[in-house]
Order: sequence, then C-alpha cells, then structure tokens
Amino acid sequence: MMAKRVCAFCGKFDQTTSEHLFGQWIKDEIPEEYKTAKTEHAVSFISDDGVLKTKRGVLDRRQGNPISHKLPIMCLECNNDLGNVHSSNKPVLRNLFNGNWNDFDKINLAAISQWITMVVMDNEFDNSRIVRIPQEYRQAFRENRKIPENFHIYIGRTNNVCWGRKWSKASGNGLHMLFVIGHLVVLAIYEIKEHVNRNDIVPRHFKLKRIYPSISENGVDFLDIKASELMEGIYEMWGMFGWITEADALAPKWD
Repeated sequence: MMAKRVCAFCGKFDQTTSEHLFGQWIKDEIPEEYKTAKTEHAVSFISDDGVLKTKRGVLDRRQGNPISHKLPIMCLECNNDLGNVHSSNKPVLRNLFNGNWNDFDKINLAAISQWITMVVMDNEFDNSRIVRIPQEYRQAFRENRKIPENFHIYIGRTNNVCWGRKWSKASGNGLHMLFVIGHLVVLAIYEIKEHVNRNDIVPRHFKLKRIYPSISENGVDFLDIKASELMEGIYEMWGMFGWITEADALAPKWD
C-alpha cells in the first residue's frame, strides 16, 4: 500500500507514487555498464552557529545510477498529468544525451525548459535542506506548466560523456542545480532576488547557452572538460560560504 504524504505539486495529502527524478524512460537510455554503478552522495552545509558541516570525503554510497533515483513525492494524479513533460521531450533529449545536436536550431527550447524545471523541482526533494521553490510555484507548474519567476536555465554539451552527475547549492536567496547526462550539461538557477548579470558570469565562462527566460546569442560549443572538472570549477567560482551543497556522482570508476 502506498503511504500518504503531501504531494510536492498539488499540495494534497494523498497516497504518493515513487517519482523518477529525471523521468522513468531515461534509465533505459543509460548504457548497460553504467546501470549497475553506485552513487557517491555528499552533503555540506553551514550550521546555525556558522560552522561548516560536511560529509565530503566521507561519502554515502547508494545503489544504482544517480539519474535513475526515485522518491515518493507525487500523488498519482499529478504523476499521470506531468508525465507528458517527460514523454513529449523524449526524442529531442535522446539526441542531446547522445551528442546529436545537428538540429539544435529546430528544438522547442520552451518545452526543454519545462522539462528542466520539473527535474529541478523533483530533485530538490533529494535533500530537504535544499528545497527553495515555493509550493505555489509548483502548483502553477502543475496547472499550466508555468516556469517560476527568477528562473534562469542554461545548457551546454561536453565531449566527455558522463552518465550521471548532479550538484546543487542552496542559500537564503535560492537554488543552483547542475547535472550532466551523456553529452548534455544543464545549469538551472532559481533566485528570490534576481542577479542576472552576476549569474551570467559563470555560464559564459563555461560556454553554456541561456535558453530561459530569453535565449542568448552564443552557440553551443562542445566543452572539452570532464563533468567532475566542470562541477569543481563552478563550485570554486561561486564559493562556499552561506551555502548548503549536495552532490551525486558515479563512483570514480566511471568518471
């Protein structure tokens, strides 16, 4: 029997299903050798007394690939309704994961932005400390696919394929989340107070293209950098103070 919890999207107290945080279909896209990988999970945060608490170096090990993880956060009705956000983007995302970006100019970037928004909303609940997006924004997304205000979404592509990395930072002003699936790099920023000029510094440095709320003019060049190096670079450029961070990565064998 499914347990009753508050649904992350409609807010009702109901029986919840286990939602795949990146979409159930994506686990079938993962190459066989990566499906049995273990996930290294790390959390760092600043305590109320200003002390850095961390599990970096003392990592939790989880079974399975980071992008096949699931959580009981959604009622059956919302799960069924929001399933089309995953299914409608499947053909395009499959191409991006596998490095086929030849038709990028024809992609519906608004639809891809909705998929990324849903992935971020789901993945916040992987650690309750990083949840920042208000319930009313989730409900608005459930009802009309509205992306929250002060959301900024960037994508890029990498030559160094990585089938599973996720990194998040949260503060009193919002959330930054970056993940890599295959060749696709995604960076999403939600800020309570908008600092667009500052936000653009890091994405530009790593040749990421803004696709929401407006589309930047730069193209999408391949990054000759490993996912681990990309995340460490962003980690260092944004700094640590005042943040809660969470990271999921494939065990070193696959990086």
